[in-house]
Amino acid sequence: MTTDAEELRRLYVDEQKSIPQVATVLGLPRSTVRGRLKAAGIKLRARGDGVRLRRDILGKHAKGTTRAFDEEWRQNISAGRRRWAEEHAAGHRVTSKGYIEITRGPNKGRLIHDVLMEARIGRRLLPGEVVHFADDDRQNNHPDNHQLMTRADLARLHRLQEMESGKIRKRDRYGRFT
Repeated sequence: MTTDAEELRRLYVDEQKSIPQVATVLGLPRSTVRGRLKAAGIKLRARGDGVRLRRDILGKHAKGTTRAFDEEWRQNISAGRRRWAEEHAAGHRVTSKGYIEITRGPNKGRLIHDVLMEARIGRRLLPGEVVHFADDDRQNNHPDNHQLMTRADLARLHRLQEMESGKIRKRDRYGRFT
């Protein structure tokens, strides 16, 4: 059964039916209708154009509509999210490296051991300073377990501990530990 190009043009262009609707009318698979439209030189609509044309079928809130929110609406959405967070958010998470990160409040995104050390020393950590865990447990945030060190001192300490334990680390041709 061959489909006349004029019939395709009438259904798809003039009546603005979608490919699935044309396929239903003609009793053909969608892929066949699409191929015949292209073969007939009929330009296919973009998906967004098709959705906008068929808003009556898809509904008023379907894709293709732009929603505008006034300031009160945005504030209500924000307030609802804050209420949900108050009820459900833990306020912390364990990072992939095993440290505890703060996920809410003024210190959001910071590691808890850094915040605790800053409170203890009364200032922010300097760029070269780090907090070392004396017992090597990254989740033990007791103040006695924290030691303030420079990055160089921490690296030196870890190399010394490795040498004492008999662990031998080799460097690659660029000087990096492997």
